[in-house]
Amino acid sequence: MMNFYPNNDFLVLETQLSQEKNEKDLQLKQMGLAYQMTLEMQQFKASFLARASHELRSPLCRLLSLNQLILSDLGEDPQEIKQWIHQSYESGKQLLGLLDELILISEVEQGSIPLKLQPVSLLELVGEVEKLTALPRAHSQFHITVDSTESTVTIQGDGRWTRQVLLSLVTLMMKLMGMGTLNIHISRDHLNRAVVDFQGTPPPVWQEAIAAMNHPENPSKLEEFSKDFSPGFRLWVNQIILATMEGQLEFQNHRDSTWLRCYFPLAQL
Repeated sequence: MMNFYPNNDFLVLETQLSQEKNEKDLQLKQMGLAYQMTLEMQQFKASFLARASHELRSPLCRLLSLNQLILSDLGEDPQEIKQWIHQSYESGKQLLGLLDELILISEVEQGSIPLKLQPVSLLELVGEVEKLTALPRAHSQFHITVDSTESTVTIQGDGRWTRQVLLSLVTLMMKLMGMGTLNIHISRDHLNRAVVDFQGTPPPVWQEAIAAMNHPENPSKLEEFSKDFSPGFRLWVNQIILATMEGQLEFQNHRDSTWLRCYFPLAQL
């Protein structure tokens, strides 16, 4: 009885077929990932438009309402009409300011405005933010503590935009907390990323800010922030900016405290 053993040509052919199959499987996987990324980008753009429209609606409605009062001659005296005109002007300025900021954020996200990614000292940036907020904190019962597990933390990012994100988050916490202590902790995680934790004890309105981040169409009690982006949208904007620098923003609620966490890629020195 004869035994059949595959010759070398057959083994080579089998190896080639196996390699081709693996390559095709890899290509299909890459195509699937590309398709998923395209879907996520489309969802992101649709979400951005929805959120931006919601933010612009408030000053625009106020502007139209004031002009309707003026055009309908409902003012009781010239001083009241003058006050309406002034309020209408301020609403127009607010609307223009929000549009300018939205355009800038869109250009950064699209890459029209290139970020200057370079090694930046995270501790220095946090120190600058602490100094920038010193004056408003001096007139309130709000305090900031900063500690770090590392003597030096150098991240890869755009210094100006990173400082702006940190300043925005600290300012937001100040507005929502009103008083108390904000603890800023700097460390590294197991993925070798720089981590900045913001932890404080804000009032219940903070929970609405985070809820508004996911549901901008729902009304909230955040009218006091009408001169700026709502807290929920501000968090979302900072999340976009961090993502362009390969960073990340997380948030979590506890019964008596809330923390925000920023991740930054470390610089390869």
